[in-house]
Amino acid sequence: MDCERELREDISATEGQEPIPERPEFMQQWLESEWDRCSDLQTREIEICGERILLFWLRGLVDLIRLETGILQPLARVSKRRLQLSDVVSILHTVTVHEISTRRQWNTALADGQVVLWLCGNRTLWRST
Repeated sequence: MDCERELREDISATEGQEPIPERPEFMQQWLESEWDRCSDLQTREIEICGERILLFWLRGLVDLIRLETGILQPLARVSKRRLQLSDVVSILHTVTVHEISTRRQWNTALADGQVVLWLCGNRTLWRST
């Protein structure tokens, strides 16, 4: 009995620790399997300096005015030729930006009413609303 309990605890401790997909097709597959029953999941894709950025949030948990003024408008004013991860952090200077790297962190951020930014083939960032 104790072995079964320990195994369940080991599995639950590592569940969700997998890295977030880096390629768009894998991201789409993961989102469909992870969030397939959540009609409140919102997605917006933008392209800046040739870089694809996807934004995710849950409807009703994020102030859309703050999303617009804190994230979308600053990103729309980018005038660089090439966008780096450090650029995104400095562009979003009016909001708190944190890096997340696991699926559990991603899910927790969304459930807590955060906006998740996913840079194609790069790290993921989220910010407090």
